[in-house]
Formats: sequence, structure tokens, C-alpha cells
Amino acid sequence: MKKNTYIIIALHLILLSGCILKNNKPDLKNIHLVHDMAKRELMVSKQINKVISNGPVGSVLLYTIANEKMAARNFAATTYEKLYCTKKYCELPIVGCWYITNGTRSVENIINIKPDLIISAGNITRNTIENTQEDQRLMDIPIAIISTEFTELPLSYSLLGDLLNEQEKAKELIDFYNKYIPGIIHKTSLIPDNEKKGSIWLSETRD
Repeated sequence: MKKNTYIIIALHLILLSGCILKNNKPDLKNIHLVHDMAKRELMVSKQINKVISNGPVGSVLLYTIANEKMAARNFAATTYEKLYCTKKYCELPIVGCWYITNGTRSVENIINIKPDLIISAGNITRNTIENTQEDQRLMDIPIAIISTEFTELPLSYSLLGDLLNEQEKAKELIDFYNKYIPGIIHKTSLIPDNEKKGSIWLSETRD
């Protein structure tokens, strides 16, 4: 009798474990595979409600396309930001900044915020990719690399539009870029470097 009882208990445990495994499988209906601008494959939720950036340049991109989905900012809001940006954006939690000298990011704060996606915005280099891969493993949050090269902004906005379900806003921003920016780039290219405002400062920062 005891033997039969043990067999029944064992069968129940096997069935129960099967149900648990089934329930723990990711819901692939809500996940899609995307490639970021470093050609990395990511599994990203189709419904992004919280997104943060690794630095202020990426935060500017996010603000222009989907500020209501931003869950944190990198630094405290400046006086000028408070004048022109939404109150909600200015009062977001601060998570610091990545990959600068004495970076100020707080991994603990980032994990506690539980963003659906992190944007790693900047120049795409080998170090960028390696650091992003390591951060993604550390925080277990998908991180999409986005280029901030001025000439690649249409591609950057297109990818952000797809990631954040903001295709219409992305198209609006891309149309604005295509309408005005090429002409500006052409006109400024005709100005000698020594006559450009701030050209000395720019050359110093590149060095």
C-alpha cells in the first residue's frame, strides 16, 4: 500500500513540475527579435512601457520620440530643462551616466526601476559593443545600441520608432531631418574651418 502511495505522489510531482516548466516559458507572442545598429540580435518586448538611456545624448533622442515612456534621466534637470521640458521628465529618478570618466551610473537604481529596454547611444565601437554585452548580462535587461552620428539620425529614429512602437513620431522626425538638415550640412560645408564659430573648441575636444 505504501509503495502505491509513493508511486502516486511521484506521478503528481512529475505532472506538477511539467506544469511549472510550461508556465515559466517566455511568452513569445509578446517578444520580437530585432537587430540594433551594431547588428546585435535582441529579444525585446513588443510593448515597451519603460525605457532609459545610458547617457544624456540618448535621453535627448528618447525625449523627442517618446518622453512619456522614459523611466529615468541621467543627471538632475538644469534650469533650462525645467523651462522647456515637461515637469514629469524633469522629476524622473536619476540613474547616472555610463562610459565616461568616473561614470556615475547606479546599477541598483536601474534594476529597481525595471526598464523594459535600455538605449546605449553614442559612437559604435568595439568597446561599445563589448561593454554593452557585459552590461546586458549583468542587469538581464535588453540593451539596444543606437548611433548618434549626425548623418545616421534617420536610421536611429527609425529603429527607435520600431522598438518603442512610435513609428508615426519617428516618421515625423525623419521627415523634418530630410527637409532641413541636408541643406544645412551643405551650406556649412562651404564655410572654411577657420571661419566656423566654435571650430577651435571642437578641434580641442576631439583631441
